Amino acid sequence: MLQPASVGANDENVELHVKAAYLLHFVRYVYWPNSGSAGISSPVVFGVLGRNPMVEVLETVVSGKTVNNRPIRVRVFSSAEQIDGCDILFIPRSESKEIQGVLSATAGRPILTVSDKEKFSSEGGMIEFLLIDDTVRFTINNQSAEKAGLKLSSELLRVAYSITGRHK
Repeated sequence: MLQPASVGANDENVELHVKAAYLLHFVRYVYWPNSGSAGISSPVVFGVLGRNPMVEVLETVVSGKTVNNRPIRVRVFSSAEQIDGCDILFIPRSESKEIQGVLSATAGRPILTVSDKEKFSSEGGMIEFLLIDDTVRFTINNQSAEKAGLKLSSELLRVAYSITGRHK
């Protein structure tokens, strides 16, 4: 179950592990178009933009895990132009200068975009990590997800810190 997670003061490694765990859980609460039998044997791909400590942490967190009996792979993309074959894309705040290019490159494609960059969700990203009182929370831009053909479950929406573009 998704719950806000405390990371303790100034512990970046714990914060990365919490965010990686959230990414793993997000995939269980998102419905992709054509997620039926067509892709049942293909891996779920977690992408990370740029070389970032999140890559190693994410690889550790997803190691040996599956989602709906599908293996999980982590891929690193060095630029927006390379992003392909990805289900969830994490854009670290260190790649802030690439955000608009990434959002343009992924627009209308069923890729869940997630970042810890401030104002990411208001700029068109789908899920933005927040650190509030040493607790990792997240805000959702549901309108961006819907435009990409993704449906976020009510369970995910219920635990979000805030939601913009809530489906009526």
